[in-house]
Amino acid sequence: MQPTVETLRRELAAAFRLAAKHQFNEGVCNHFSVALPGREERYLINPYGIHWCEMRPSDLLMIDGAGQVLEGEGEVEATARNIHVAGHRANPRHKAIFHVHMPYATSLTMIEGGRLEMAHQTAARFFGRVAYQGFGGVALDEAEGECIAKAQKDNPHADVIFLEHHGVTIGAPWSPSPSTSSTILSAPAASRSSPCRPGGRSSSSPMPRCARRRASTCRSSNSRPRSTSRR
Repeated sequence: MQPTVETLRRELAAAFRLAAKHQFNEGVCNHFSVALPGREERYLINPYGIHWCEMRPSDLLMIDGAGQVLEGEGEVEATARNIHVAGHRANPRHKAIFHVHMPYATSLTMIEGGRLEMAHQTAARFFGRVAYQGFGGVALDEAEGECIAKAQKDNPHADVIFLEHHGVTIGAPWSPSPSTSSTILSAPAASRSSPCRPGGRSSSSPMPRCARRRASTCRSSNSRPRSTSRR
């Protein structure tokens, strides 16, 4: 059964507050979106200027594929419109897309050759689900949004896109899942950032076989929508 717009509003607003609790936000910047069910291209996205810890379901904007506001008050920040609309189109499997500048994961995007190495059991959750995209400038126009989305289109199994000198984009089939992935991703990213200091190296040699098994298990559990009803 498809979730209602009201349910998606509640879930997305809750995801913003959870992300703020973990300090994944950068001021009032960064953005989350959810594709609404139906044939028409409709999305829920946050308006510019509201802090994530204060986000309410009624604050979220409904926009169309051109980024025009159909419901709600406020404006859609240009980079939000360009990154999210192109991202949803590039990989329809991603019904929810979270774009964040979370500190540790973002630090990997600023290191030459920075990668999330399979050197920790938690990192193994993301084995085969990560892609990387080079920096092409701030996404103030549709062209850069399309460039960022190219990594999602070229890597349809990737749910985490590391954007060079920028941040990360996380997608999933249902709205709470990217928030969970963001929280989990923070741990291996922090662990990976530490060996990146001068003279530090990490070893991934024992992990590949375990990583494949771990990623397969986590992918199957993440693909199952869970009931949002309270008992």
